[in-house]
Amino acid sequence: MGIGSVPFYRVTQYDETYISVHRAVLLHVLLHYGHHLRSLESSWSIGVSSISQKNPVKVFVGHGFEANEDYNRVFEYLESSHNFYYVNCGSPDNRGSFDRETLREELRRQITLAEVVVIPSSTYKTHRDWIDFEVNCAKGMEKPVIVLEAFGVKEKLPVQLEALGDEVIEWNERTLVDAIKRQARHEETTRWDTIEFKLD
Repeated sequence: MGIGSVPFYRVTQYDETYISVHRAVLLHVLLHYGHHLRSLESSWSIGVSSISQKNPVKVFVGHGFEANEDYNRVFEYLESSHNFYYVNCGSPDNRGSFDRETLREELRRQITLAEVVVIPSSTYKTHRDWIDFEVNCAKGMEKPVIVLEAFGVKEKLPVQLEALGDEVIEWNERTLVDAIKRQARHEETTRWDTIEFKLD
């Protein structure tokens, strides 16, 4: 018999037994495997844990095998940030006299180690082929890419960087560090500025 358009069912002894069995099975699974679930949750939390001295974020800064002013400036900004810990996974000096494919393999190795890739847009002008490779390599490895606008001037970003960058930012120490935290570790980066008032 239905009430309106909704059918009404009487719970039989069979239904009660069926429900009781399912409750018992569910309870057994939770008791038996609960510690495995907690362990899995703990492992996941460690994987995305906050940046600390014991767990620094791994950063690759685009270089095209040349440490230009903007490349060095990125590290000046990171070093000036209080309580921000990172590991530099890149090395522009590892060029030597290797052939092009060996150099690409070296870049792959460096980018593989990183959690996030930072590209100063100025490097694209002087090392377009290498920066194209670095960005595409990062995207192929599903590494987030942060693009820094030109330093000190307003100019249009190269289309490739604008299209493939996960985040485009200006040159600012706080902005850079916050972007790395967001992209590498999905950390909340909301900050509150302190404003001081003088009473006359």
